[in-house]
Amino acid sequence: PSDPVGFQLRGSITGKVFDDEDGDGTEDPGDPGIPGVTILLTDCLGTTYSVVTNGSGIYTVPSVPANCPITITVDPPSLPPGSTPTTNNTSQTVTVTPGPTPTEPTPIGYAQYG
Repeated sequence: PSDPVGFQLRGSITGKVFDDEDGDGTEDPGDPGIPGVTILLTDCLGTTYSVVTNGSGIYTVPSVPANCPITITVDPPSLPPGSTPTTNNTSQTVTVTPGPTPTEPTPIGYAQYG
């Protein structure tokens, strides 16, 4: 008899890159998202996903392994010129929960100078 094929639980990630207008490191009401930023996500299996933030600064990866650390990194050349990080999480790791509710990493903030 053959061995059963394993089943990998799946989940999703939805996050945001925002323009920290007052540079305080916190997303405040009214801070807009930054569109067109490339986000690289690497899962514990070594697969890398590349997504781009939409017009509201939101990015989504609809299917990633659950219960598996995912490293989220901003691709700096995709940021608008003069962008300076205001949060200390331009690279962060989250563990995705299985199911339909997206895991939401801490928003990533940049002040726009220049």
